[in-house]
Amino acid sequence: NASVNVDAPAPTNAFDAVLKTPRDLLLFDSQATAFRRVKVRGQIVYADETKLFLETDGAGLRILPSEKDDIRVGDVVEAVGYPDISRTALLLRDAIIRKTGAAALPAPKILTKTDWTQDYLDATRVRVDGRLLGWHLEQGAMVLEMQSGQYLYLARLSHAAATLYSLRAGSQLELTGVYSGRGR
Repeated sequence: NASVNVDAPAPTNAFDAVLKTPRDLLLFDSQATAFRRVKVRGQIVYADETKLFLETDGAGLRILPSEKDDIRVGDVVEAVGYPDISRTALLLRDAIIRKTGAAALPAPKILTKTDWTQDYLDATRVRVDGRLLGWHLEQGAMVLEMQSGQYLYLARLSHAAATLYSLRAGSQLELTGVYSGRGR
């Protein structure tokens, strides 16, 4: 004979979930589980068909929305979803998104020689100076092959102006975009 006891009923409004910051999600919480939704607030700094990057107070978070809403870069949102606690990159899965406004994008963090391997940069806006080693196309999008000091990296452009195709290897470029750590 099996029985089920409901200790706490599901909230009637998903946005009543506990509010967390991306930095809070990195801290130990004895009440946190992969099965309890959390709510975050912030600004969308990157959006494509499958994922969003949200930044708030200099910390970033990746979001996998449950539905593709009309969310754009610059939108200020609340997101409620399940935190993925098994990765080094902060991730909110199966998220419900609610737009609360729009604002100018936050100023990018200027990367220095010591910043490149810092996990806290993931999903945040950054600016970097580098040397163009080459470029190629991936699924119709231009990908710049770059070097800054000892670090090699790729810069994926969501849309490229025709003038970018004339860039030559060795050109010095200043790039502003969203940091996406290796293998994430």
